Amino acid sequence: MALEEERKFEVEPPFALPDLRDCLPTDGEIVARDPVTLSATYYDTADFRLARSGASLRYRRGDPQPWTVKLPTGTVGVRHEISRPGRPGTPPPAELVALVTATTRGAQVAPVVTMRTKRLVYELRGADGRILAELADDTVSVMDGQRIRNKFREIEVERVDGGRGLLDRVGAALTGAGAVTGSFVPKSVRAL
Repeated sequence: MALEEERKFEVEPPFALPDLRDCLPTDGEIVARDPVTLSATYYDTADFRLARSGASLRYRRGDPQPWTVKLPTGTVGVRHEISRPGRPGTPPPAELVALVTATTRGAQVAPVVTMRTKRLVYELRGADGRILAELADDTVSVMDGQRIRNKFREIEVERVDGGRGLLDRVGAALTGAGAVTGSFVPKSVRAL
């Protein structure tokens, strides 16, 4: 079970990322990866028990382990993340469903929202080349079949091998450029 620590920021479509080089250690660098398009379907109960608790269960096409459960830890921005393999069109793995049983109280989970995300990822690296954090600039389309029902943009900064100080510096640079921080709201909740 991995521990995910990230910060989320709401931004308007014209938002421009600030220069983050001053946030990095001396001789650190920012490496842009190729853009990707992700398609994720989130599962929940009919009354959204997972979303209301801060947990999520999703299938994301293209991931080597496309099924993922995220569970709250009690600390804002920090969640447990557990992923498993699987094929499209199959039910969620029983092991992952069991992890959310206390929240769902045995109610059936089914697809509740599908999102298509255009993701631009920037690796924030130390002088030795280690990835300290990843910044994802996501433009999210909430889908209704093939029709886009809603769109929003957000920035996520996830700690990889760096300290919280780096997240703080990057967060300050983003908010200084107009990004809005506040409550930690997962994409699936915003989409619902």
